[in-house]
Amino acid sequence: MIRILFFLLIVIFVASCKKQTAEGGADFSKPNCFDGIKNQDEIGIDCGGICGVPCNGIVTASINGSSFTSSNAYGVANNSTSSFQFICNDSISPYRNIQVGYTGTFAPGTKTAQGTYFVINGITYKYYNINTTTTLNVTSFDTQNKLVSGNFSFKGFASATDSVIISNGEFNNVRYQ
Repeated sequence: MIRILFFLLIVIFVASCKKQTAEGGADFSKPNCFDGIKNQDEIGIDCGGICGVPCNGIVTASINGSSFTSSNAYGVANNSTSSFQFICNDSISPYRNIQVGYTGTFAPGTKTAQGTYFVINGITYKYYNINTTTTLNVTSFDTQNKLVSGNFSFKGFASATDSVIISNGEFNNVRYQ
């Protein structure tokens, strides 16, 4: 008998959770800023737009076939020189940093870019400068919310025999100032 009552209480509890409302009557069964979905007029998942919470930008790439996901990403736009650059790094040892920038309009499109990649491993520091054309495609340049998105790839050189290939690079909703 106790098992049946316990089972009924669980069923009632689960059924009552299907249409939860918060204080003030918010209906969580409808799109909202806590549903884990990019909907309404959100810029990212549950951020920007109606949610009012800034979106944290993210940069992903493949570095010589190894996955890279930024733990920090930001952009800098300089109106006086018409230049833009985004900078990102991860928190995995060895510490890795990617910087890509260009000079030109703050608008979507394919850009002629320059970039760098460097690695800090203990006290060893390796710096790879790009001396070939970088592929940089800006897919969204939101000047109102100061967010930029796009994709990139490049090959960087520390020396004639030491290079790194950055491929499948994507930057999404990187906030700039």
